[in-house]
Amino acid sequence: MWRVFGAVATIFFGAAVTYWQMNPGPTPPYDTWSISDEEALDVAEAILRYQIENEVSGRKAKRGQWLFMVFGDVPSAEFTARFHEFPQVIKSYSEVDPGGDTVIFMVKSAKRFDDTTILAIGKVYGGNDSQDKPLIGLAGDEDLNGYRVEQNDGVWEVAAVISS
Repeated sequence: MWRVFGAVATIFFGAAVTYWQMNPGPTPPYDTWSISDEEALDVAEAILRYQIENEVSGRKAKRGQWLFMVFGDVPSAEFTARFHEFPQVIKSYSEVDPGGDTVIFMVKSAKRFDDTTILAIGKVYGGNDSQDKPLIGLAGDEDLNGYRVEQNDGVWEVAAVISS
């Protein structure tokens, strides 16, 4: 009986290990083997600053509340402190006014192209007054913009945008 139990346990253990190897979990939003966490946040900052300067045109949007989504989540307080000159930036979901005008700035993912270039995708929702209120989770990848971010003298800057 113990031999049968041992054989069954071995089969289940082998199946579990095989399943875990084939399904390691969610894909990270950036190449962790080629992009450090610090670089990823610097690239996200460059994209968000570009979005603020170039993709927000409505009067309501400029004075409304701004929510950043960086690689699938609201960034840390340390990251949002980089944008101290913009009082519209909210630092957590709890600060969102459901009745207010909200602009969502999103950086979804990034991939290294070469030593000084990272390609990323993102979008601004609610950035002009003619857009509907942003709805998180309803936009597919076809609605996202591509950003080519290049490092010049140690500073990451958006060099080109491919609009959807």
